[in-house]
Amino acid sequence: MAVNKIFIVCPRAITGGPENMHQLCDYLNTLGADAYLWYHPNPDGDHRPTYPIFSNVKVAERVEDAPGNMVIIPEVHRILDARQTFPNCTVAIWWLSYVNAVTHGTAAENLGAPESQAIHLFHSYYEYAMVRPHLSWDTWWFFLTDYISDDFLGINPDGRVADKKDFICFNANKDRIVRNICDQAGIPYVPIQRMTRAQLQETLYDCKAYVDMGFHPGKDHLPREAAMNGCVVITNKSGSAAYYEDVPIEEKVTLERELYDLIPKVLADYRHYYDKQAHYREVIRSEKRVFQINVENFWRRISE
Repeated sequence: MAVNKIFIVCPRAITGGPENMHQLCDYLNTLGADAYLWYHPNPDGDHRPTYPIFSNVKVAERVEDAPGNMVIIPEVHRILDARQTFPNCTVAIWWLSYVNAVTHGTAAENLGAPESQAIHLFHSYYEYAMVRPHLSWDTWWFFLTDYISDDFLGINPDGRVADKKDFICFNANKDRIVRNICDQAGIPYVPIQRMTRAQLQETLYDCKAYVDMGFHPGKDHLPREAAMNGCVVITNKSGSAAYYEDVPIEEKVTLERELYDLIPKVLADYRHYYDKQAHYREVIRSEKRVFQINVENFWRRISE
């Protein structure tokens, strides 16, 4: 294919997806590629990197539509729109969140587009399971995963076990189920909402469990960050949490009653559940190298 330049279409925002796109751009350039982020939408016309911690990121003011170039779009964009806007570029679509594509109305259309029009990239096994069955066997596809910040990967969670306190935390932006259960059972909790990074770290450092009853549209950062802070992670079985390949833990519930019973058990026998999730923490530690291998495989194939 011999790709010359790669342009990654990225919203100018501070969330998990854009951070993953910065990771990809940074490592592609580390490997010798000529990769750029193109912020879109970018209402302020600001072309400064939103994640300056990635030193090899380059930002383009436009996508160069030329033979030999590639444009990577997120799943909430339409393949056919990209083909029309950049007719000379190879188009790849990165499925960072299948549910976001469904919500934006792009999933069915992108899956119905002729497979030859795009390379498909999967952020997690969940996206692979949702999309791959709809593609023909000669479609090019790759896993392009992610990893959490080195600030969390460098933590030794074993050193935090003795300092844990008898309360849980949960993502208040996602659900009210946990709050209601804790109020009924008299379980102390701290909702994670509008916290600074320092406040989040302090909360995760102290609490024994992080509970996430959200939809898990992709491999979320917060459960992994909580695990590396020594929290026992409890999830439901929605989205990526339904797949052991993405969230390799046993502490998953289907019914509210199960959660009502499980939270007190984790608080009462924290060390047992912490030890059970040792494999999960090892998987999280390995994700940066897995991501690098993913990108190396992708770059090798498209640069041949």
